Amino acid sequence: MAVRARDDRTGISVSLLKRLRVALAAGAVPIALVIFLWRPTALIYGLQRAGLYASIALPMALVLGIVHIVNLAHGELLMVAAYLSYAGARAFGIDPLFALLPTTIVMCAFGVLLYRLTISRTVDGPELNQLILTFGIAMVLGQTVNLIATSQPRKLGLEYVSASATVGEISFGTYDFVFVALALLSFSALHLFLKRTRLGQAATALGQNPRGARIVGIDVRRTYTIVFALSVGLLGIVGTFFMTRFSIFPTVGGSYSMRSFALVAMAGIGNLPMVVVGSVVLGVNGDSTATYAMMLVMTAVVIALSEWFRRGRVHYALTAIRDNEIGAMSAGIDIYRYLIVVFAVTSAIQGAVGAGYAQLFGFVTPESSFNVNVTLVPLAMALLGGMYGTWGPVVGTVLLGVLGEYLKLIVPYGHLLVYGIIIVLVILGMPAGIVGTVQRSFKNGRRSRVAAEGVE
Repeated sequence: MAVRARDDRTGISVSLLKRLRVALAAGAVPIALVIFLWRPTALIYGLQRAGLYASIALPMALVLGIVHIVNLAHGELLMVAAYLSYAGARAFGIDPLFALLPTTIVMCAFGVLLYRLTISRTVDGPELNQLILTFGIAMVLGQTVNLIATSQPRKLGLEYVSASATVGEISFGTYDFVFVALALLSFSALHLFLKRTRLGQAATALGQNPRGARIVGIDVRRTYTIVFALSVGLLGIVGTFFMTRFSIFPTVGGSYSMRSFALVAMAGIGNLPMVVVGSVVLGVNGDSTATYAMMLVMTAVVIALSEWFRRGRVHYALTAIRDNEIGAMSAGIDIYRYLIVVFAVTSAIQGAVGAGYAQLFGFVTPESSFNVNVTLVPLAMALLGGMYGTWGPVVGTVLLGVLGEYLKLIVPYGHLLVYGIIIVLVILGMPAGIVGTVQRSFKNGRRSRVAAEGVE
């Protein structure tokens, strides 16, 4: 009898997880095609940004997947590498790319020292201690560079950085494709390292089961040290190229730490291919027009996914759980499995929408993101259209969205009052929403006609 593999932490079928990841990767293809046909430069520059994001995020994914450390000093290590290359280029009057090898060697040695003296002492400790430690290291690195080099931005004037190309009527810079090549080379090298070398296989075993790896005789401390040093060395390479293209200053790395962590979290711990896919999504989203296109395509994908769930086994299982949880359990429905799948899928959708929101507006605060209005408005839209279906929320979103924009012009500070009134009136007078009420009316009318024909 075939046995379906499951994730030990969630109980979700591994094949389902793979299908979801493949669907995400496949969904990027039509999105890229739409963006290319609409605004080709948005796709070109998006891919260039994706290369930069991926080349920075891959070392973090390596450390998190094997050492299980969230390195909040990741961006600061990138910044240190950039400053080292800059200092070498200025001191010896050479092109900064000639400083690539020395910078990489110095960063690898620094990674060994940093791990042995600090991080190794918290590997088996609470995760909070690891976060605070790496945050403290980030502060030390940033402030040390600030004291030595001041906060003045520094940039070398390099002619080849401004190289460009023209294809038809489209002109674009070409140097940033070096980050695309760097990301592909980093991914390929890490893949070969983890799959084809004894050290890489030992590191993979440690990432999957540290206790079992210790039992079979793998030198945990040595392997962790090499992996961490390798990730810092990769940042040395990326930092050198980064410095040739961008201005550098002591706080330049902080935002890249957050982007890298977001990409690793979205991809899944240690999932290098999905880090690359996520980088493409995030990179293309850097253009506002592309972001609108991405959100439009994402809306279509979510609607299709909702319909797929509604017509499949998941819908019937969730309906049974909602109506009678004990009865559903007695019927053999794995309640935990279905709830965790739905929660994971909906959370992933909200995470993707939140990323698009942050990218579009470029400024997010706790007051704006964790605001009751952010919850109230989607709730009012779903209630107005009807919550128990796919098209109810869509209808409610269109109606209330158009009405809301109109009310903002007429009553600038009163549109939320209207939302609240709609929630009260719908709950009291039309609990099934517009779509649900219309569907119920059609069903009742059909039953009445059938009953009348039966009487005749």
